[in-house]
Amino acid sequence: MAEPIEIWCWDADAEPGDEALLSGEEIARARKFMFEVDRRRYIASHSMIRRALGAYMGAAPEALSFTRGAHGKPSVAGGPEFNFSDSAELGLLAISPRLPIGADIERVRPRAFGVDELAETVFTEAEQARLAALPEEARLAAFYRGWTRKEALLKAIGSGFSIKPIVFDVTMGEAEAPRLNWIDPAIDPDAAAWTLQSLDIAPGFEAALAIRNGGAVLTLAMRRMLDVR
Repeated sequence: MAEPIEIWCWDADAEPGDEALLSGEEIARARKFMFEVDRRRYIASHSMIRRALGAYMGAAPEALSFTRGAHGKPSVAGGPEFNFSDSAELGLLAISPRLPIGADIERVRPRAFGVDELAETVFTEAEQARLAALPEEARLAAFYRGWTRKEALLKAIGSGFSIKPIVFDVTMGEAEAPRLNWIDPAIDPDAAAWTLQSLDIAPGFEAALAIRNGGAVLTLAMRRMLDVR
């Protein structure tokens, strides 16, 4: 059986952050935030990342050493693959034993922007057509399903937005299984090698994972989840 993907999710407004766990670089970054709420959330979430990875590795959280790839994707020396995402007060961490993984969480903001207009910049023509064909009341949720899957994939690849999200196509319909339909062969010749999965984290949020694991079904170990009432 494949080793499970560990999923951690937390409310950064409820977590006690601990600057003593953070590196000097992390502390300096935290102090650059203009608003106190953002500073507290950053410290809480980065404390949680260190605690989770430390527990996984059997190491002291404050002893972990992080580096970043060419496009900003972090890695931990001697440790597993992982990816972190946050939106508003929620933090999401996915830990993979061996394979690069991407995670994304987004707070759904009803009518905060024109869905169709933004879709023109991040969705393929085929995705835009499928979105436009949906009833108006279903488009916002479909947009967020598609967007979180796309961002998770970009993060798994490790490219950030150096690759445009219009060079691959994902499912977004409520009744459709998460799937990568197509990707530019120059980026990856085998779309079927990718697994996408949506996560039910909390009301009002959409989240997704992406991993290149040969298309196998993911086994998830929920190590820390929200107490949602």
